[in-house]
Amino acid sequence: DQPRSRGLGDVYKRQEHIVQELEKEDVSLERSIELYQKGVELSKKCSDLLEKAELKIQEVQSSSN
Repeated sequence: DQPRSRGLGDVYKRQEHIVQELEKEDVSLERSIELYQKGVELSKKCSDLLEKAELKIQEVQSSSN
């Protein structure tokens, strides 16, 4: 397992790696399910990071007005 990272770019790279693994012909069903589950978790993390960034931007915009 890779260390947990906090940046959106790192999470995206981890998702890309999962997709590459899933595209391999010799991936077992069990491994595919495990990778899928990790991908879903990373997708949620991306959504959370983007939501936090959006809130921060709104905060900055409202404080500058």
